[in-house]
Amino acid sequence: MNEKREEEIIRPPNLDSYIGQNHNKKVIKVSLLSSLKRKTAFPHTLMYGPPGLGKTTLAQIIANEMHVNYISVMSTAISNIYQLENLLLKIPVDGYDNKGNVVNPDLICPSVIFIDEIHLLKKELRESLHSILEDFIFSIQRKDFNTGGYKTVKYRTPLFTLIGATNYLGNLPKPFIDRFKLLLQFEIYSDEEIAQILTFTAKQLNLTYENDAIILLASKSRGIPRIANKFLFFARDVACALYDNQHISVECVEEMFSINNIDKYGLTRLDRKILSYLAEVKRPMGIAAIAQAVDEDKNTIENSVEPWLVRQRLIVRTPNGRQITEEGLKHVANDFSNRNELFLIE
Repeated sequence: MNEKREEEIIRPPNLDSYIGQNHNKKVIKVSLLSSLKRKTAFPHTLMYGPPGLGKTTLAQIIANEMHVNYISVMSTAISNIYQLENLLLKIPVDGYDNKGNVVNPDLICPSVIFIDEIHLLKKELRESLHSILEDFIFSIQRKDFNTGGYKTVKYRTPLFTLIGATNYLGNLPKPFIDRFKLLLQFEIYSDEEIAQILTFTAKQLNLTYENDAIILLASKSRGIPRIANKFLFFARDVACALYDNQHISVECVEEMFSINNIDKYGLTRLDRKILSYLAEVKRPMGIAAIAQAVDEDKNTIENSVEPWLVRQRLIVRTPNGRQITEEGLKHVANDFSNRNELFLIE
């Protein structure tokens, strides 16, 4: 069983098996029922929130529930208008004539096109999508062989649903956001929801487990299903390599955290480096300066590290930058003491 196949197995196939994001599920369920009854495309949808919360999974579920094709692409793979056109050409044209007029509604299959990290789409491509999202009219420049110049050609696209996902809603202009009928915010999961997801994953992978081990995994997963499943996969590997089984025990999970240098508070080596740096400088620092100091990508810190440190009240965001809290200073002191214990001779 390869890794890609495992990811497919643990992905919930329908809305009922999708855990968490209950508000979004209610909105989607109503829109699904309406779209199916009216025999039309699901509304264009923009999903936003931190990475790893299940936006891609929910987009695929929408396609599954609508019984239509699912076309997934990264925004960085669409660099010009012709690549955008090639993406639209993947939509089935069954039920239309060669001018885009509907001739057989029963044959129409309004595909779901999912564009991840849609905030990285070039400005001119976003603007081209405006008329497509509103009127399903696509405009493109074609060479005019009679004059040697270029002319604008417009044609109607088949019915489809665009679902965009972004971690940076603020990077998208309001006129573009307004073209999406549904705007879904994804929120951090509770430990209980993460435990449910881990239980689902373990069952899909035919793993046995201790409930306390699942609870321990959930407590250090930062409310992110992607991190939780990554921990579970590695715990499975530890069980197989060191214990010659596929049983997820507390001992196995603790060993996995030890190997990955994750402490009892769920902090990684990078988390601790950031805390140590802020404790050393003793003043608020911007993300760019922190990233340079710890030799890490700015976006990684802003998306994956900072939210957890803020939630744990180890750092705070101030008008002048990020600053360590008293709780954060205590953690740094405890971490230093624990490391010094390695050199004590009884």
